[in-house]
Amino acid sequence: MNVRYLLKSWENWKIWRDKYRKKVLPHILRKRGVYIVDEEWDNLIILDACRYDMFKRYNNIKGKLEFRISRGSCTPEFLLENFDKHPNRKKFKDIVYVSANPFVSKLLPNKFYKIYPTWD
Repeated sequence: MNVRYLLKSWENWKIWRDKYRKKVLPHILRKRGVYIVDEEWDNLIILDACRYDMFKRYNNIKGKLEFRISRGSCTPEFLLENFDKHPNRKKFKDIVYVSANPFVSKLLPNKFYKIYPTWD
């Protein structure tokens, strides 16, 4: 696998989906991404399954848009890497998690101050 080819084609979702996602992405992202709870946030809104490049292209919300490498390439991995495996925290008492995704409630039912399971 050619790393230069991957870097050039990172925006081509078909290449990642068809050939590299399951083989390459976990190795690139795991243990390399930031713990989102260690970042400085007033409010953090996560758009699950929203690609940064697509959001940036169509975003018209005022403010500073920033990119981060995630600790996980799918919702369950993201949740477990950021919250369950966080080295210094057992419970996140300052997080209210509103989710239309059942993984939050199923994987981490007691990790947050409050979970609003809109999927339920």
